[in-house]
Amino acid sequence: MAVGTVVSRATGLIRQVLQAAALGTGLLASTYNTANTVPTSLYTLLIGGALNAVLVPQLVRARTTDPDGGRAYEQRLVTLVVCVLGGWGRRWRCGRRRRSWACTCGTPRTVTRRSS
Repeated sequence: MAVGTVVSRATGLIRQVLQAAALGTGLLASTYNTANTVPTSLYTLLIGGALNAVLVPQLVRARTTDPDGGRAYEQRLVTLVVCVLGGWGRRWRCGRRRRSWACTCGTPRTVTRRSS
């Protein structure tokens, strides 16, 4: 466990040094750091705690009371999470409107050219 901590700290230091070399130490670096830190902090405070408070007791209950040890419940939960996150990712990637012909959002699309 200590080796993992040392490796994590070392790679974090390397990341910070490379970030400083690429972005500098000015406003751009500060903006980049804030944009990376704030969403993670909000997730940890709001969503992470709520998910743990709701999901962990349900998983423990399913594991103790279900005849299969909660395996079916866990699989349904993972399927739901993958579908929701996949839908959000797809929406985020393509936005509400397709801004370019390259973004097909999973539907094949043909580009036709007019002949002059």
